[in-house]
Amino acid sequence: MTTNPVFTRDPDVHSGAAVFPGTRVPIYILFDYLMGDQEDGLHQFLEDYDHISREAVNAVLDRAKHVLTDPDNLAA
Repeated sequence: MTTNPVFTRDPDVHSGAAVFPGTRVPIYILFDYLMGDQEDGLHQFLEDYDHISREAVNAVLDRAKHVLTDPDNLAA
């Protein structure tokens, strides 16, 4: 079984920043929306970037949650 990557990196796309697979949309844009002043940043992100699926966004958020809450990853 092959799983799709949560993000991709390519030195020729946004200087190697993590992007949603098959796009040039950097992952950090999602976090900018979530941390912005808008009441529902996630909804606005999905409207503005309608070619990115809710499943792709959820996969990124799940990966971030895992990295930030797994005791084996906590080094700070």
